[in-house]
Amino acid sequence: MSPLASLILVLLSINCVASYNLRRSQNDHMCTMMGSILCMKEELTIIETVSQAISRQASEIIKIIEEPITAIGTLHDNVERELNNTQMNVPKAEYHMKFSQHSNIDKEFLTNLFLEAHNAMIFFYNSIEDLLRIDVPYTAAVDKLFKRINYDLREEMICRYRRALYVFSQKWKSANEIERMNFTKHEHERAKSMTHHVHSIVILRRLKEWVALISYVIVNLSNKIN
Repeated sequence: MSPLASLILVLLSINCVASYNLRRSQNDHMCTMMGSILCMKEELTIIETVSQAISRQASEIIKIIEEPITAIGTLHDNVERELNNTQMNVPKAEYHMKFSQHSNIDKEFLTNLFLEAHNAMIFFYNSIEDLLRIDVPYTAAVDKLFKRINYDLREEMICRYRRALYVFSQKWKSANEIERMNFTKHEHERAKSMTHHVHSIVILRRLKEWVALISYVIVNLSNKIN
């Protein structure tokens, strides 16, 4: 049996009947999951749909931040500087970038895809949590939208990836084992509002890149399975 045929059997038979009983651990309060996973394909379809929604939400937040800014050039300069400074800190999409090069995807590669996406989404979840701790007046509307993104990251992406990994009997890292965006310390040079704007846009631009990769992989994986 070919690797792809084996993968199809894994996705369409075993995973459609798998049960799980995952509770919040002492060190990770991300997910409470009890019940039965229906089909892996359905879980992935939801993740892909949410990825697109998060990308749209990210674009909306960036627009809300930029519209009232008069010193837009200064904002963009600071954003580009932080994009460069944080480049090595952002999770690498090793398996997602290799995906298009593989005609056959085996269980090991698929598991690594799930782990990579799971860890990346926690990275952005942690980074947004840090952002929400910056006490800045007049950012309540933006913070509310960020909280919505983090809810979707946790409930609709991270927890669904964990369900898939549980089916594969694969352990994952807890949230406190995964880093967050390490911004340069310019608080003494910038107003808090500018720091909030810069951090927001950098996180959102990197997140948009990642969810686009996730969406691409899931859509093309589904096409291979059909």
